[in-house]
Amino acid sequence: MPPTSPAPSATTAVSPERRRSGTSATAARPGLLPANAPWWLAAITLVTVAGFQPTIQKGPAALDLAHAVHGTAALGWSILLVVQAWLAGQGRRDWHRRLAVLGVACAITMVASSMPMLRALAGAAAASERFRPLAHRLLVMDVLLLALFVLLFAVAMASVRRPRTHARAMAATALLALPAGLGRGYMRLLSIDPVMASYLALATGAMLVAALIAADRRSGVREPVLPSVLGALVAIWLLMVTLPQTPVATVMMRTLA
Repeated sequence: MPPTSPAPSATTAVSPERRRSGTSATAARPGLLPANAPWWLAAITLVTVAGFQPTIQKGPAALDLAHAVHGTAALGWSILLVVQAWLAGQGRRDWHRRLAVLGVACAITMVASSMPMLRALAGAAAASERFRPLAHRLLVMDVLLLALFVLLFAVAMASVRRPRTHARAMAATALLALPAGLGRGYMRLLSIDPVMASYLALATGAMLVAALIAADRRSGVREPVLPSVLGALVAIWLLMVTLPQTPVATVMMRTLA
């Protein structure tokens, strides 16, 4: 009887689609993010968009160019995070790499369009003594969150060959939009001032990061990105309380204005 060749096992079989995309069945999800990552990233996007609902209802005509460009780029970035997480989970690294170019464009646009908005906030603070304490705290939060976004983006780009680090750095950027979107929601739902709403939104973001860290620990993943983000959010929360009382906030405001 002629020898029979062994049937392909689950660990060796590779579909034509996987061959074309350069991935194998075992490489589909190399411990990137939890399988439900696209869902919670989508939930964060929906919450953030819901927070901006009153602004969206006014239409583009109610926005200046910087806010319109920033909002469009931020929405594109958030949607792209969901798509990229799904593609990574499916092992479609070919499309993941192709869409990365669009992600870089969105990130650069978001950062660049933030500068006119920060200058406008600083200018309003300089022109109104009554508005200044509030503007100082919001300015500190916005500048530090923008710096954290740039840092996470740089870490993700430098870690493309370390999928776990890359994925967590990218996913963490979604949480940085919560103080803006969720904060507005807290203002309307709880009838509180913008600073208190921002504190609550930052605290909510920190709790979500802590939950992700706990999920990583249960899965045996030990990556420093999420713990670092948690520490950064706590530091921003504390600096919003203390920094506006120092000359640093005044220097920041004058520099941007």
